[in-house]
Amino acid sequence: MDDGTPIDFNELRSARMRKVQSVMSDLRIGLLLLGGEANIRYAVGGRRLWTAGERPWAPTCIISASGEVRLMSQYDTGVPPEVSQENLFCLTWNPANFGAQIAAAASGGIERIGLDGASMTMMDVLDVAVPGATLVDASGALLDARSSKLPAEVTLLELATQLAGEALLAASRTITPGITISELRGRLEAAIRSRSVCVPADSDRLALPVRSVSDLVSSGDAIVMRSALLHAGYEGAVTRTAVCGAPTPDHRAAERAWQQAWEALLPVFSPDLDGAGLHDALAAIPAVDLRKSTARAIGLGVERKIGGSLHPHDPLREGSVVMLELTTCHADAEVTAGCPVIVGPKGGVTMTTLHPAPIVVCGS
Repeated sequence: MDDGTPIDFNELRSARMRKVQSVMSDLRIGLLLLGGEANIRYAVGGRRLWTAGERPWAPTCIISASGEVRLMSQYDTGVPPEVSQENLFCLTWNPANFGAQIAAAASGGIERIGLDGASMTMMDVLDVAVPGATLVDASGALLDARSSKLPAEVTLLELATQLAGEALLAASRTITPGITISELRGRLEAAIRSRSVCVPADSDRLALPVRSVSDLVSSGDAIVMRSALLHAGYEGAVTRTAVCGAPTPDHRAAERAWQQAWEALLPVFSPDLDGAGLHDALAAIPAVDLRKSTARAIGLGVERKIGGSLHPHDPLREGSVVMLELTTCHADAEVTAGCPVIVGPKGGVTMTTLHPAPIVVCGS
């Protein structure tokens, strides 16, 4: 979906490759083996079949310190011109074929090789293809390099978020009493697909936060709507609470609490914020429901996880983009809304052209 976007993709690919080569230099590796599609798309820009789910790791992209790329691809459509056609190799799961490509790339002698994954079979292949080479886990360094967004990446994320917001508003305008959640879900999916060639997996696009006895929407119902899509591979996401009819005083009170919480949290999103610090900041706001509020890094494919039990103190970096979603409560009313936030030196900056109000009124 690169076509028609006001971005110099040649320069963007070059800038991303320079960051990848910087990682290789820092880790002192002469060859980088990539199997994660997000890492491959970031480093090379090749648009291949991108599938979700678990599969065995294989080095389908091989990058040398000089920037030469060997890429597994069935065809040259979507392969950038920097990748020589002579360096494309066909789809294969034969370990010997991967070994031959790695050996050819390492023909000058390689002492250290970086990987973004591993499997027992491929470890045996590497022992034969590059005997004696030291294997280095490059996955964390690549995630760190990708987390700080380039200016062009920020523009693509803004465009993706704008499209996601347009899709959400288009679907919300169709909400009237009597519409079913299933029908509304279909309309939201249609609005998203009309603006994007690919939709990230999301099983919870729509939810009735309070009443869940019936699939029918009634006047006064509040529906949490989540819109997410990809633009040129970059994810945009927006969440709003759509109220069918006039919002109740409790809804408006929860909305004010959400706006106050959002403004209070933005200054927290500065470099070195970690998951534990964000949790503490959320917990300090009584109106925020910690169980339903989320924060995740977004960009081109899977990004580094924020917090968690394994890495609670891994810091965010300046230029990171976080999809922040807050749920606030007042009496029996809940309001859930969110959008991407750019981590800046003086705090976070909201990334959306959508109206900042967390409630969308419809069907009145």
